[in-house]
Amino acid sequence: MNKKKIEQFDFIDFTDEKGRDNTAISDLLGVIWRNRFWFVLSIIIALSIAVIHVRSTPKTFSRTATILIKDDKKGGGGISEAAAFKDMFSLGSNSVYNEIGVLKSRHLMTQVVEQLKLETNYQIKDGLRLKDLYTSSPIEVECLDDVSLQGTFSITITPLENKKAKLTYVEIKEDSDGKVTETTIVDDISLDSVFEFRYGKVKVKSTLFMNRGYIDKDIIITKNNIKNIAKSYIQKLNIECNDKQSTIVLLSIIDTNPQRAEDIINTLVSVYENSAIDNKNKVLSKTVDFITDKTTVLENDLKLIDSDIEKYKKEKQLTDIPSVSSMYLNTSSRINAEALELENQLSLAYYMKEYLQNNSNQSELIPVNLGINSGGIESQIAKYNETMTLRNKLLANSTSNNPIINDLQISLVSMRSSILSSVDNLVASLKIQLKKYHSEEQKSSSKIADVSSQYKFMVNIERQLKIKEELYLYLLKKQEESEIQLTTTESNCTVVDVADGSNSPVAPNKMQIILIALVLGFVVPAIWLYIRSLLNTSVYTQKDIKNSIDIPFVGELPLEKRKENDNSLVVEDCNRNVINETFRLLRDNIEMMNAKEATEGTVVLFTSFNAGAGKTFATSNLALTISLSNKKVILLDIDLRKGSLGKRFGFDRKTSGVTTYLSGKVNNIDDIINGYGNSSLDIISSGALPPNPAELLKTEKLGILITELKKRYDYIIVDSAPYGLVTDTGIIAKYADLSIIVVRSGRFDKRQLPALAELYKSETLNNLSVLLNAVNINKIGYGYGYGYSYGYGYGYGYGNKVTKNLRHYIRLILGI
Repeated sequence: MNKKKIEQFDFIDFTDEKGRDNTAISDLLGVIWRNRFWFVLSIIIALSIAVIHVRSTPKTFSRTATILIKDDKKGGGGISEAAAFKDMFSLGSNSVYNEIGVLKSRHLMTQVVEQLKLETNYQIKDGLRLKDLYTSSPIEVECLDDVSLQGTFSITITPLENKKAKLTYVEIKEDSDGKVTETTIVDDISLDSVFEFRYGKVKVKSTLFMNRGYIDKDIIITKNNIKNIAKSYIQKLNIECNDKQSTIVLLSIIDTNPQRAEDIINTLVSVYENSAIDNKNKVLSKTVDFITDKTTVLENDLKLIDSDIEKYKKEKQLTDIPSVSSMYLNTSSRINAEALELENQLSLAYYMKEYLQNNSNQSELIPVNLGINSGGIESQIAKYNETMTLRNKLLANSTSNNPIINDLQISLVSMRSSILSSVDNLVASLKIQLKKYHSEEQKSSSKIADVSSQYKFMVNIERQLKIKEELYLYLLKKQEESEIQLTTTESNCTVVDVADGSNSPVAPNKMQIILIALVLGFVVPAIWLYIRSLLNTSVYTQKDIKNSIDIPFVGELPLEKRKENDNSLVVEDCNRNVINETFRLLRDNIEMMNAKEATEGTVVLFTSFNAGAGKTFATSNLALTISLSNKKVILLDIDLRKGSLGKRFGFDRKTSGVTTYLSGKVNNIDDIINGYGNSSLDIISSGALPPNPAELLKTEKLGILITELKKRYDYIIVDSAPYGLVTDTGIIAKYADLSIIVVRSGRFDKRQLPALAELYKSETLNNLSVLLNAVNINKIGYGYGYGYSYGYGYGYGYGNKVTKNLRHYIRLILGI
């Protein structure tokens, strides 16, 4: 990047608090316009990167399917007998979130990868990106052994003429020292042939998609581990519920091949359905097998019982035994029923007796309607409970010492004792009755026992027969139901929408990337401008100085872009360009600042804080401008260490000058005065370089020289050394009527402004004012540099040209 390009990169002073007025926006727009080259270049680079990114990034497509998960918990109604029987062998109802977890399981995705053969990927170069061939690959690779099936590898096959192909792969070897080397192997193979290499035995065969368009084109074949591929697709798979109150689930995936994305989702749903059906069928199959085994056993038992009955009747010659013993059985049944009723009454009586004898229940009501068949006891309990209720009501509003309550308590104790006595009598009566019924039951049993033992045997066998028949019929019914369910098993889900999506890729998003590139292309140079502004410590305009210190301004000089060694004057008579007009304005300002009478000439001293500020340029052109207004002007070069003013007018250090006169080698002032063409401008060069410039300037002959020149000329323009670097300027300052310190735009550090203000307040330099030099009129206060150094004796300009240029460019880039 050359210097001119860097100089075009200016910035706004964002640290200027005083300058933030209504012109800030216009200043900002002006900066953008002046730096349009950098903004356009940045945007072009950003757009180029964006285009490369878009063209090199594989296009990805989104596919989405919708399924309805059947959640049993959301069904209504009660549980049927069939459902209850089925639940004996099921694992419970479905849960939507559990089913989502199943859909994202590694087991199902592994089956999808195996069915679709996704472990082997075929790609071909399509411009800057790789294009997945998926099911349209002209070549198919088949792994024939465990090494190739379980391993991972990447090979490149280039189809050639005559069913030939070129195989390229990288072989990794490790020597005895453990050093690993990679070697690219290229082999010639035949299509539809088997070859063996370090990754196993593989068969390469052509497909129906092979055509001449694939000849000499590299087809990249990558074989990956099935588990890793399944894991990667699980990460890409997104499953979410459509609504918390709904069992509709959305399955979506993003892939570089839209057909592969559709196949993955559809196959996953199919595998999930088959897996759910298989799980249910396993349970139903187990149920059918269990019922079949039990019915077989029962069928054999029924046949055996029928055979035993028939054989027994033939042996015993039995007739109709039930009619003979029917009367005895009915009697026995009646006695048993009555005895059971008595036993129930006795149990209730014991319960009541136990309740009444429990002291913890004395303040409680006695249970009624328990089923005791005694009206007297029930009426006693009812009266007791009424008395207890009255007592509790009175006690709620009084104390236990109330006489009425005491009387009621005595009555309750008496009634409770009476009830307990009645219960004891009831128990005794029930025992007597029960004993009687037991005696009758024994008599009936003895009568039944008299019936032939053959009848008892037959009754027992028939009972067993009936039980087994009922169980056999029930199992046959369940077997039929299970077989129907087995043939009509439903999946856990219903496909609402198969996988589908837009044919437009979801990534890369061209418009979004272009927009981001445009924004970044604009923001990057803007940020760089801002950073340079923050790093900026230089003075560029009057505003930079006036915002910090209060000091008079004598004028500004625009930047004059010239060659580095071009010392020619820019001022020309009758020329109305900017540089000439600014020097005329500077001349007028100096004349206005000169308040002394015109009895003698005015001494104008030019100095600076830094080397390379442009003193010599300003003094030489100003002197010529004043001389063109019919004023007698002389240029006095007192920068004895550098003497650049004389060089500008063609005088070398051997020409008699100031040092020649001050050292006494020449005593006649006219011998050191040199004219400039036909103008009224004269020049006194610095002369030879003295060993002691400061001591030479302290001699009284300097005062004599200036006094004599003031008599002859209207203006004596003095070009002095930089102030503060050497003592020369301080020595000759007392002779000056006006002092002008030259500040170069972009080269003067703002941190020197306090020193400049202090110099103005101290009045060390008479009538001090500031001349701002090298202001770029096409910009508004920005940093530039010239690579110009002051030279000998000031601590500037040392080093070779490469070092100077490097330092200069660093200053330009950082804006410091």
